Amino acid sequence: MTWITRCALMLVALLLACSGALAQQGPASATPAPPEITLESLRLKVEQIPETADTDEDVQRLNTLTDEITAESERFVASRTTQLNDLNARLGELGPAPAQGAASTETPDITRQRAALTKQRNAIDADIRLARLLIVNAQQHRTEMLAQRRAVFEAKLFERSLSPLTSSFWERMSDEWQGDKEDLAGLSKEFGRGIESALGETGWFAIALGLLLGIGALALAIRVMEACLAWLAARSFPIGRLRRSLLALLTVLAYVLIAGLAGTAVWGTVERLGDWGTRTTRLAGMLVQWLMFLAFVVGLGRAMLSNRRPSWRLPPITDGVARRLWPLPWLVALCALVSGAPLSINQVIDDPLNSMLTNLMPVAAFLATCMLTVFLVRQSRIGASGAESEAADTAAAVERPAWVSLLRGLVGMVLLALLLLVAVGYLAFARVLAGQILWAGIVAVLGYLLLKFADDLWMSLLSSRSTSGQKLQKSMGLRAQTLDQAAVLMSALSRIVIAFYMVVAFIAPLGSTPGELAQRSGRVSTRLKVGEFELDSSAIL
Repeated sequence: MTWITRCALMLVALLLACSGALAQQGPASATPAPPEITLESLRLKVEQIPETADTDEDVQRLNTLTDEITAESERFVASRTTQLNDLNARLGELGPAPAQGAASTETPDITRQRAALTKQRNAIDADIRLARLLIVNAQQHRTEMLAQRRAVFEAKLFERSLSPLTSSFWERMSDEWQGDKEDLAGLSKEFGRGIESALGETGWFAIALGLLLGIGALALAIRVMEACLAWLAARSFPIGRLRRSLLALLTVLAYVLIAGLAGTAVWGTVERLGDWGTRTTRLAGMLVQWLMFLAFVVGLGRAMLSNRRPSWRLPPITDGVARRLWPLPWLVALCALVSGAPLSINQVIDDPLNSMLTNLMPVAAFLATCMLTVFLVRQSRIGASGAESEAADTAAAVERPAWVSLLRGLVGMVLLALLLLVAVGYLAFARVLAGQILWAGIVAVLGYLLLKFADDLWMSLLSSRSTSGQKLQKSMGLRAQTLDQAAVLMSALSRIVIAFYMVVAFIAPLGSTPGELAQRSGRVSTRLKVGEFELDSSAIL
């Protein structure tokens, strides 16, 4: 049996086992019914809505609560509308009330019943109107808060400060650094107290030694993981293009998984042993997330370059260029860390850091990364002899598509624009632009990997030339042309979905989590349905 057949049989067996376990549990394991939605519970949620949206956490909480209030209010209105329709039907059966002053032959019981039903109807109608009013108020409050946040963001984005080319800028940075040192010193002391309480009498030498041993163990685990995946791919994966793209994707996932498990285990152990403050706890949680993101960047770069297995490399680059570019994933990860560290620290300290740390350092790191990348690419060409280098440059110029030259020119213009923005004092705008370019590059590489994997997957499963396609053709009596058309159709649909999420990720903040991207994609798809798609400024704040 092929590995695909084995996986399918294992999945079916797992589903049957789960269904049998659920059947044995019986009605006692049924999930409890959700609590009844009342106007009081809706009012309590409305009171929990934050009054400001200064941070990303406030925006996320604002969106979450507003969506919950809207959904629960709509369910409340739907249930009350059913009751209202029943009361209207019962009132219709009783007939209209007799005119005032006219002689009535109606019995007192019918009159009392009509009065009671009318009172119930009016109360339910009032509840429905109030629930709809809560929906409108919550959505209006969210719109106002996001509009205020957008206005503040635009004001900060295009705020012009002193130019770094002047001495006044550095004098001001020196004055602001005194306050920054106090905030950072307080955070450092809180972190030191937590470390001392967690490790007890252990000295700093032992701590440093343990940290080095942990880094070494992590590096060894990554090496073992790469070797195991390569062995598994060569032994179990089907021969073809899917083998390369699947190995690259599994490599990236393994990097993230190992980094996440290591960071979570270390921080969970240290957190239980020590007495940590609120700021250090939040900062440590951010560090674990950043560790996973940096592992994702490094794993993605190493999977694309594939220096240890050149025959498995996905992008069409030569071995010399790939060997020269081996530091590039680490440079990009370091640049992302320098860009995001000041913003993460600003979320846990009282006063934000000065503009040199928050804006100038990320731009400088991005420019240095771009220059080092250009240097590495140039070195790969200079490494050959003169005749070979000239011949390679001529062949590359002939075979290079027009969009590559256009992209290189656009990148050069962007770098020049960043230098001009920094020179004239638009540091915040330069930082946002550099961060978005860096994030766009990471998303583009990931999108390339996912597009390759989607195309290889469907071609390997449904193509008439593949092993599984030939088995489907024989067992189900399908024509080869039908299988090829199905493979092309499924590949196209997968490409559309991946392209949509790439667009969503392009406008997302640097280092967003998959949950944030999924939540943002829901809002984008809603706006596309109503024809009100717009760029959310909070995405790049």
